[in-house]
Amino acid sequence: MERRNFLKQSAWGALAATGLSAALPGFTAEQKPSNAATFKLKYAPGFGMFKELAGDNPIDQIRFIHDQGFRAIFDNGLMNKEPALQEKIANELAKLGMDLGPFVLYADFKTRSMVTRDPDIMEMLRGKMKEALEVQKRTNAPTALVVPGRYDEKLAWDYQTANVIDTMRMCCDIVGPSGLTLVMEPLNAHTDHPGLFLTTIPQSYMICKAVNHPSCKIVDDIYHQQITEGNIIPNIDMAWDYISAFHLGDNPGRKEPTTGEINYLNIFRHIHGKGYDGVLCMEHGKSKPGKEGELAVLEAYKFASDLSQILRMRLNGGCCESALHDSVTDNLQNHVDTPFQIHIPISTCRQRHLQSLDGHRNTDGCQVKVINLEFILPDTFDQYPFDHPDFILFIATFDILNESYSCDIIFQRIVKIGKVPESGNFSKQIVPQLIHRIGIPVDNFIQFPGQYLHLFHNHCLEKVFLTFKIVIE
Repeated sequence: MERRNFLKQSAWGALAATGLSAALPGFTAEQKPSNAATFKLKYAPGFGMFKELAGDNPIDQIRFIHDQGFRAIFDNGLMNKEPALQEKIANELAKLGMDLGPFVLYADFKTRSMVTRDPDIMEMLRGKMKEALEVQKRTNAPTALVVPGRYDEKLAWDYQTANVIDTMRMCCDIVGPSGLTLVMEPLNAHTDHPGLFLTTIPQSYMICKAVNHPSCKIVDDIYHQQITEGNIIPNIDMAWDYISAFHLGDNPGRKEPTTGEINYLNIFRHIHGKGYDGVLCMEHGKSKPGKEGELAVLEAYKFASDLSQILRMRLNGGCCESALHDSVTDNLQNHVDTPFQIHIPISTCRQRHLQSLDGHRNTDGCQVKVINLEFILPDTFDQYPFDHPDFILFIATFDILNESYSCDIIFQRIVKIGKVPESGNFSKQIVPQLIHRIGIPVDNFIQFPGQYLHLFHNHCLEKVFLTFKIVIE
């Protein structure tokens, strides 16, 4: 699907998923889509995400996922797969140059485990760490996920915290020499997992600091953290040194981005801006069943990962005319980085609209800057004398763009810039030349200039182009 059609068919600023797939009919249920470009972030679908389009074979699914532009996968159940299949998966990923996200090493939501000092629990965890090392040998997986389990209602919270710190340090000492990183996952206790010990990013950060081991990190599940505490981007920044992976899912519903309240446009932009090169696991469901739902997931990630959509949101704030919307978006390219340059006819916008766009900041904190504004005249303009009608038209209309003048002031500007007298010589010499091209009777123009002002505007500005760069911060 051509991106230009995608942009035109999307509603301005529409980030919700309602109607998204219907507005983006690039694929039919009988087609297998392909994306020649790769995503800039390593979004990682899991096995089964695209089984309707790719089939049940996990190797075929990897190939399909790669064909869509994804550069990673994740598999929570990797540790439970047959060793031979683990090796096949690893070989295919290596062949395609794809990364593997965290697999689940230990996540028992019913047991008080790491919060205790139970010797049997400790021995069980040591065994799990050793199993994980065997999986790592077969797959080269760099990260494994752990959940500390339930909290103990009978034990003071600080003792439980100390026990988790000691247990994580023990586990990291086992897996660390091989290069395997353990990522703790804080989960929400409101909707999905009541009773668990680890729930917030700040709590996870504190434990990592206390463990003080290079193999102790965090997986930031944005779906869970939106429910637990919100404050997604500030927490990412505060805990950045310990975040090794992300899990994705919108809220409510835990479906693909754009189906809920989370502003994934800005979150993805922020993560990309920090230079993140790790995996973002697509640990969510689909908003629609069957192939239609799988296609909706693909379109959602293309939309949410497109940094130019942020510009479209800014333009939607009323700071530019719709014609400028079209001109700008028609010049954008898929997955654009900033700054980028746009070359448009000046007739599509007014200078005051660009001035309003410049520095425009929305509630999400993104700021648009218009830089290196430059007007490009037709090649013949440099051959015109200063009082040439077309040159005077350009200067006069440029003044109209900057401010709203009355017709009298406009004529005064033409007279002043053209260095011609205000006497009858003006109407006899300059005005006839100006309006000759437009085909307006001279007397009518002098008597009712306001009626013909837009013709001045159009005649001049169809010849003049505006070049500017845009930066989104």
